Amino acid sequence: AAQPRAMENLGSLLQLPVGASFQEMLAWLELCDWEEQQAVDGVTAMLRLHSVERELFSRAASRFTRTPLQQEEVMALEKVVDNYREVHMHFMASPASQACMQTEWQSRLLLVVWVSYCLLHDAACHVHPMVASYGVCLHWTDLKHLVLSDRTAVDAALGVSAYLWGHSNPGKELFCLRDGRREGTATFDLALQYAGCNNVMLGFWEEHCQDADDRTEAHWQEVQH
Repeated sequence: AAQPRAMENLGSLLQLPVGASFQEMLAWLELCDWEEQQAVDGVTAMLRLHSVERELFSRAASRFTRTPLQQEEVMALEKVVDNYREVHMHFMASPASQACMQTEWQSRLLLVVWVSYCLLHDAACHVHPMVASYGVCLHWTDLKHLVLSDRTAVDAALGVSAYLWGHSNPGKELFCLRDGRREGTATFDLALQYAGCNNVMLGFWEEHCQDADDRTEAHWQEVQH
């Protein structure tokens, strides 16, 4: 009799399948009314956080050897990370988080974001090979400040560190706000290189130039008359 009562009180939570794609992960996160199922002790929030971490950390621990993400997966990953950060924020503000080491929870959040960055960078290099000739904007040495207690997270941090080290190019960091006096030179160089060989953007530029010439001519005609 005790077991049925316990099951009734505890309820049930859907598990995220191991190896799920990011589209599947997003659907899982959006499937249930998590607010209604949210337990007082934060079990639901912890399930969501650890499930997302499990999938992301496993990709990093394997040194990002899977096939680069396609566009649909990239978009889903962005939403998954946004969802993770929102749940993380609410969990950290709840009494349930007080039983956990705050520094480690913040470290895991940062690691999730950095793993996602590596996945997105890998996808960008696959679609736009010119990106690979520039460097990443994150410094792998910053990961030494993380506080992680489990092997999976440590292996993920090592995977991220190896990826960032392998894709570093000092002086040519893309989208970097700490490149000193270079003031984003690499980013502007990439933008010019990309625009110079993209027919769509060249078309926009030619159209813009034509519109500017037409306005100048119209203004000149107005002045003459």
